[in-house]
Amino acid sequence: MENINTTEYWNGCYSKGFYQDRSGDKSIAKDFLIKVLPKEKQNILELGCGLAFNAYTANQLGHNVYATDFSKIAIDENTKRFKDDNLRFFQYDYKTALSNMKNMDIVFAFEFLEHFENPDKILLEINKSLKKGGMLIFSVPYETGRYGIWKEHLTMWNFDSCTNRLFKSFSEVRFYKNEAIGENIYGVAIK
Repeated sequence: MENINTTEYWNGCYSKGFYQDRSGDKSIAKDFLIKVLPKEKQNILELGCGLAFNAYTANQLGHNVYATDFSKIAIDENTKRFKDDNLRFFQYDYKTALSNMKNMDIVFAFEFLEHFENPDKILLEINKSLKKGGMLIFSVPYETGRYGIWKEHLTMWNFDSCTNRLFKSFSEVRFYKNEAIGENIYGVAIK
């Protein structure tokens, strides 16, 4: 299988016009973020920001956001589209992002974890990058949903597997009901 976790692979996806800017997904994620983000200003790291809709939403809600992605095309486009000193973009893989940005209040991992064969390891690394009481805010495709099985998805997710994986690294996990129930799992894990 082709290694999808490279700059070249994701630049190819974004150069063709990528799926992450779907309008229906935007409104669901925005509603979710409005519900779960604290009202006071937080430092947020987003892994795999894609076209940065979630980073932009958090920034508009008053948070400092450091948005990262493999793709230079995505980062360059985001830098052009969004101009705010509290919304910064970096072309980093997740390891570089997590090692450079420690003591974060929140880490976003939207439609990110399923792209790895060993998400448990990544969840532990995310936990280490968070402050005590910090949160992972995430979504993953539900295994039987329309986005559950794609060649880019190296792990499958349902509520049991999600719970089992998250409780290896986090002390509390909450799932949120939304319009995409059956398509995606949205949740918060607390350190």
